[in-house]
Amino acid sequence: MIMNTEEDLSKEYKERAFIFGRISTYMNVELDSLLHINQIPFLTITSRIKTLESFEEKIDRKEYSNPFDQVEDFCGFRIICYYRSDVLKISKLLNEEFDILESFNKEDLLRENEFGYRSFHIIAKIPKSRTPQLIDEAYSQYKFEIQIRTILMHAWAEIQHKLAYKNEHQIALSMRKEFAFLSAKLEESDFQFERLKNESGRIQNEFRTKTEQQQISVTDDLNLDSLRAFLQSKFPDRKEDLDGITRLLDQLKEIQLDLNEVLNAYKRTEGYILTHLEKDSTFFTRSGIIRAALNLVNDDFWNNYRKTVDMDKYADWVKKQEQQREFVKKTTSD
Repeated sequence: MIMNTEEDLSKEYKERAFIFGRISTYMNVELDSLLHINQIPFLTITSRIKTLESFEEKIDRKEYSNPFDQVEDFCGFRIICYYRSDVLKISKLLNEEFDILESFNKEDLLRENEFGYRSFHIIAKIPKSRTPQLIDEAYSQYKFEIQIRTILMHAWAEIQHKLAYKNEHQIALSMRKEFAFLSAKLEESDFQFERLKNESGRIQNEFRTKTEQQQISVTDDLNLDSLRAFLQSKFPDRKEDLDGITRLLDQLKEIQLDLNEVLNAYKRTEGYILTHLEKDSTFFTRSGIIRAALNLVNDDFWNNYRKTVDMDKYADWVKKQEQQREFVKKTTSD
C-alpha cells in the first residue's frame, strides 16, 4: 500500500499496531511455552511495536515507498538466553515452528578485525497451521522480527546504543582500541561461559554414572554439580529444587559429610519416610528427602539444623522431630 498523505500513514499505522498487538500477545506466550517445553533456559522474552515516530524516521532514512510491506521489524521480539549454543538451538526451533522468510547472524557481517553488534535475526510469520484455533488466520500474512542474543551480546548492544555509536567509523580514533578490546573480551567471555557449562555437564554425567554403578568414594569432590547428579540419579521422579540443593550442599560441607554418609542415612530411613512422612503423597523434593533423612539419624546435621529454627514458632515441630528421631534410632540400625 502506497501512502499518499501523512493522515493515511497514521491511520494505517494505528490499524497495524492493533493487529500486531494481538500478534505480540500470542507470540510472547508461544515463545515462552516453546522454550520451556524444550528445556532451553532463557533470561527474558520481550516485545515491542515501533512507535509512529520511529516508523516515520525509518521510512525517511530508508526512502521506502511502500513502508508497511518493506519495514520488517514493525513488531519485534527479543529472546535473551545464557549461552551461545542456545542461540543456535532457539533459531533451529523457530525454523521448525514458524514460517521463516529470512534469517541471518549479524556476527557474520563483521570482518575478522572488526568489533560491533552481534545478534541472530529472524524474519518470520505465523504459519496457517497455527490458525484459526489459536489466532485469526488473517494474521498469518504479517511478518515480524525475532532477535536472539546471549546476555553478553545484549550488554554490548545496549551500551553501544546508549553511547549512540552505530559503527566503528563513528568512534574517535583515541577510543577505538578500547572498544575493540572490550568487544573481544565480551566475545571471549561468551565462549568461556560455554566451556564452563560444558564442563558442568561433563561432571554431572560422570557422577551420575558413578552413582548408578555404586562407585562413590569418600575422596570424590562434593560440589553443586556432583550433588545434583547424585540426587538426580537417586530420585529421578522427585522435583529438583536448585535453591534447596544449594542450601543442602552448604549444610553438608559445614559438618563435613560425604555422599556415602548421606546415602547410608537415606537407606536407613527410607522405609520410615515412605510409610510415615509420605504415607499420603510424595511431597519431598530431591534435597528435601535427604534433609529429612539426615535430620532423623545424623546428630551433627540435626543439631546444626536445629540452631536455625525459630523455637518461638516451631517448638512443637522440634519436639515431634525429636520423638521421631528416637523412634527411628530404636527401630533401625546403622
